[in-house]
Amino acid sequence: MHRRLVRFFISKGVSNHNITGFGRFLAPSCNSSGIPIYQINIPAAAIFHGSNIAIPNNLVNRFNLYLYKLQRKALLF
Repeated sequence: MHRRLVRFFISKGVSNHNITGFGRFLAPSCNSSGIPIYQINIPAAAIFHGSNIAIPNNLVNRFNLYLYKLQRKALLF
């Protein structure tokens, strides 16, 4: 992770030890799906807060965002 990005997160109040990514505290490369430190688990209620759409049954309580998949899509552009 680039040091400017790390400084940005720290300036926003994120603790240095909560910032993960390649090159940070022996973190592995984000080169496949399913690596736990590259997953963000978002509560479904937070996603649908204020929406008049019901939470889909397949989300149950949480939605897992796999940063590897997001990275792959972003690299296509």
